[in-house]
Amino acid sequence: MKKNILLVSSGYHLYRKYLLEMISQHASIYLLLDREPTWEKPFIHRYEITNTLCAKTMENKVRSAYVDIKLDGVICWDEIRMLPTAILAEKLGLLYSKPSSVAKCRDKAQTRVAMDACGISQPKSFLVETMAEALTAVDNLSFPVVLKPRSLGASFGVSVVHGKTELEAAFKHAQDAREAGVPVDEQRVLIEEFVEGEEISIDSAVVNGVVYPLYLARKETDFFPYCEEIGHTVDAADPLLANEEIKAFLVNLHQAVNFTYGMTHVELKLTENGPKLIEVNCRLGGGLILMALS
Repeated sequence: MKKNILLVSSGYHLYRKYLLEMISQHASIYLLLDREPTWEKPFIHRYEITNTLCAKTMENKVRSAYVDIKLDGVICWDEIRMLPTAILAEKLGLLYSKPSSVAKCRDKAQTRVAMDACGISQPKSFLVETMAEALTAVDNLSFPVVLKPRSLGASFGVSVVHGKTELEAAFKHAQDAREAGVPVDEQRVLIEEFVEGEEISIDSAVVNGVVYPLYLARKETDFFPYCEEIGHTVDAADPLLANEEIKAFLVNLHQAVNFTYGMTHVELKLTENGPKLIEVNCRLGGGLILMALS
């Protein structure tokens, strides 16, 4: 018998259609969306249009529209909707990581604090609000440095700076970056140590706190000085998936944010001193990362 799964938002069809199609073969999908569905219709059982950025609005909609349905779980792969989804799952009594844990993944400043508290290897990082604070921060680092917004995704506002003459433009680039639906923080810019090494991402399923690494991607970036991802190479037989140091690192960082249920997309740099955490996201990777070559 098929399970009943609540899906919060559907995403961009070129990146997410294959996921929805696969899930629909095993579950009846009840979709919450902020618009009339189009490409999603062949794969969903029912849908409701609502504000998917507001947990309370979604809760009211589910309780009124799906009163006849026993939901078995909730899924979200849209990064800016992860926190409202976690709050919704908690209200509905569905398994999910706690909202506080999801917030530590969504907010890169909170991530850094949680990792430092547990001794997880990561770049040195400073949260700043003004250009004066930015200048003080770089005095405690060696160039190059990375500037990034604390709560955005898709590499918005991220750039590498090689000297103080470039700092003001990079600071403004990070400070002014916006993403629809993401609140604007007062202290919103992180200045971080630039870490040398190959960059990889690992998508894992987490069940009752146990981490299962599933897909590893070797990343390609370009458009210097910005850090835009332009591609990735995925191989289901990549030996790094069996690397014990990386596996232990993943366990420790998930424990640091107390992430217990869901999917994560972790980005690491492989340095000469071992892996260093770039960021942890409480969502699936973008693109077709989950269609690994066997």
